Amino acid sequence: MTDIFKTIVRPAVFGATGSLGRCVCRVLAREGISATHLGGYRNHDLLAALLEPSGATSASFMGTASPALAKVMAASGIGRAFDERRALDGCGSAIVVSSGLAGAEPARLAASMGIPLVLGNKEVAVGWGRLLVNQSRRSSSGCALRPIDSEHAAAAVLLARAGEQGIARLVITGTGGAVREIPPARRIDLSPARVLDHPVWRMGRKITVDSATLINKAFEVIEAAVLFDLPPEKISVRFDRDARIHAAITTADGRTLAFAGPPEMETPVRIACGLKIPETAEVLEGAAGGAAVESLRTPEGPDRRAIELGHAAIEAGGTMPMVLAVADEIAVTAFLEGRMRFGDIVPFVEYSFDKSIRAARRDPFDPADLLATEAETRQSAQIA
Repeated sequence: MTDIFKTIVRPAVFGATGSLGRCVCRVLAREGISATHLGGYRNHDLLAALLEPSGATSASFMGTASPALAKVMAASGIGRAFDERRALDGCGSAIVVSSGLAGAEPARLAASMGIPLVLGNKEVAVGWGRLLVNQSRRSSSGCALRPIDSEHAAAAVLLARAGEQGIARLVITGTGGAVREIPPARRIDLSPARVLDHPVWRMGRKITVDSATLINKAFEVIEAAVLFDLPPEKISVRFDRDARIHAAITTADGRTLAFAGPPEMETPVRIACGLKIPETAEVLEGAAGGAAVESLRTPEGPDRRAIELGHAAIEAGGTMPMVLAVADEIAVTAFLEGRMRFGDIVPFVEYSFDKSIRAARRDPFDPADLLATEAETRQSAQIA
């Protein structure tokens, strides 16, 4: 993992108008890195504002361009890319930070083309991660798949610092969830407005709900296992309510290293994009690292329920992680639309997981098997 942060040039950014995408665009602009493509969704005016300083020569979006977007594209000679292959034309790297499994297509295509891939989409990393890592490693350019999530970007830095000594434990951290102050028994009927009020981060709607259910930590356990080739028993989750410790590792010889930094999205993004580690972040070692880890809270009781699904999916193998990604996407959509109670999200995902055991026999490196699991889960996990 030591050299993978040095190749972010001429990036195509997919999901540019999302919370993490906007941060990526700010950092690229600040560091003077020109993009070749920006992909948005329906927020055309925001996409227009991002395009002007980006240097991009193409853009993608849904529907007919708004007047503001049309004006910027015409004035700058920016073309519209109607498919991912055209969007990737001429790029030197791809940054996929779009939300949900819809982000799989540009990630899959970039990896298959040997384009360095930076991934900040949990669902794609969970559902398609093993295939993407395999494709990246087999490419003629020897590309690696880089994480942009704060936890995994920090973990990558720590693993590089540890070198070849071997890892005894990787600790992924979290704030404890968006409704952490509410006793579990009172969370069942929480409204979307309450669940979306995160005490630390300002993120998209789905990831904020996943933070509240702690499904996001299950996803991050899977992501760490795939990206860093770690067995589940070496991955644990602890809570840091102030979001100051992003990750920690214990090496085989007993050293503890912790990545500390302010609770700002731009810090991990800078690392993942191959830019210098900012002065506001540091690696704590020795006694300082051990003290940082000891200060973190271990999940207990109901807090463990969702997180353990991540370990279960790794241990079950096959395409079971895809089941989790799809079932959670369905459940969160239903919750936000008022068709499911908040307290029913995790039980619904558990039920979908338990009845999809045949997915464990499928090949996580085969696109056909992954698509079959996605389709079957969507069909069987219907909500009235």
